[in-house]
Amino acid sequence: MSKNIIELQEIHTFNVAELVLHPSAELMPLMNDDMYNTLKEDIMINGQIEPITLYRGKIVDGRHRWMILKELNEPSIKAVKMNNNSTLKDINTLVHSKETRRHESATHLAIRAFRAKQVGTYKTYAEAAVAIGANSKRVSEAKKIGIDLGRMDILDNLFSNIQFNVGTTYEPRPTDSLGSIKRFLEELQATAVKNKGKNKRAHSISEDEQLEITSTVTTLQAKYSLAFMEVLSKQLYSSVLARVDAAATDESNTTYQIATK
Repeated sequence: MSKNIIELQEIHTFNVAELVLHPSAELMPLMNDDMYNTLKEDIMINGQIEPITLYRGKIVDGRHRWMILKELNEPSIKAVKMNNNSTLKDINTLVHSKETRRHESATHLAIRAFRAKQVGTYKTYAEAAVAIGANSKRVSEAKKIGIDLGRMDILDNLFSNIQFNVGTTYEPRPTDSLGSIKRFLEELQATAVKNKGKNKRAHSISEDEQLEITSTVTTLQAKYSLAFMEVLSKQLYSSVLARVDAAATDESNTTYQIATK
């Protein structure tokens, strides 16, 4: 990156409402709530100390400061400008620099490298990993989750600091570990394939097998029906005997009462 791509000597003032984000800035993850609120409180107390960086009127670095000033209904924002002849490489180098990714985790960096390759900023995932400072294994895991397993939504959530549950509803285990999430999804996929195979085998029953199953079920139904009738008969017989005994007892008591009179 050339030394003079930013006009460091002059700080300009711009209308907050008129600014928009540069596409390169949107490759950066948002701060989590705690970090954002801390920065917001600092700006509320001390005002905007560090200017944002613009390229041709679009925000390259400093979107959180810009978002906060909008929330606070501040009309103006301080900014430095990149030279108009800056290249896309210059812009990406600034956006991807260590200072501008100070709040990023290993997962953020991996997803950003994966996205940078997807949009064509870099030719290979390895090149993107090196340029952005991401772990190449983590980038491969992001690719596996997003492309091979078709879960770009998980990457979007992780990039926005929303963790993924690799546990259950009753025992949740939220995580932002790409490796853990990849293994969880692969196990789910393997289980689904296995169950699909079982269902397929269950539906591929021959006619002779179906007749045998029907015969067995009919026999069992008859057997258990007879058993049920036997139990019911015994219960009815016991009930009748109980009533006869009760009647006999009542008659004996009545005879005894008459005799004693």
